[in-house]
Amino acid sequence: MSAVEIKQLPGKGRGLVTTRKIEAGEIVISEEPLLLTVSQEAKDYACANCMCWLERCTGAVACQSCRQVAFCSAACQQQAAARPWVHAEATCRAYAAIPTLLPNDLEAQTNLRFLIQAAAMKAAIAAGHQQQQSDYAVLLSLIGDPTTAALQQAAVLQPAVCEAIGDSSSTLLQQQEVAALLVKEQLNSYGLLAPIRHQQSIKQHSNSSSSSSSNGDQGTPARTLRGGALYP
Repeated sequence: MSAVEIKQLPGKGRGLVTTRKIEAGEIVISEEPLLLTVSQEAKDYACANCMCWLERCTGAVACQSCRQVAFCSAACQQQAAARPWVHAEATCRAYAAIPTLLPNDLEAQTNLRFLIQAAAMKAAIAAGHQQQQSDYAVLLSLIGDPTTAALQQAAVLQPAVCEAIGDSSSTLLQQQEVAALLVKEQLNSYGLLAPIRHQQSIKQHSNSSSSSSSNGDQGTPARTLRGGALYP
């Protein structure tokens, strides 16, 4: 019997609640997030496929094509390349355009990274990836509706993501959908802290631009790694 189940909680959306007593040390749930996004300021420090901190890895390798991601090992790089929404060839080309499309704005660049992944997931549906059709539907079902602020962000980010992915017709992700994705990411994602000794150096790097921290945590740029969307 599963130890947990998903329930609708009045006024709070979906929540994970226990169904029985959970023993100390028991694994309650283990699954992958829908999307995993490394923030722009942490792109040289964390694996884009598993978020492992790279200095702990002996076989770390950076992508020499886009220069926007790095991996803890060649195996992780191969896994990422096999999943279009992580780092396949088209996603790599889109990542390469990030610094040019949104210069000197790390937070906007991180949002663009997330949107590139979401767009790649949606594009994979047309290519016959049935699992991505299910995953993208779950992503859109997460709580969060477009706000005025999100629509203002989307007015900038929607053209940027379409240019990055080569969508000249700007039809893959509409502005309203981009705004919805941004809100859902903010409300349903989680952040991972960098190792303590690195937090101050990343904070100083972040403060040199107009960026704020990920997930809306103002003044805490050390919170540099984030999952694109939490679990279904």
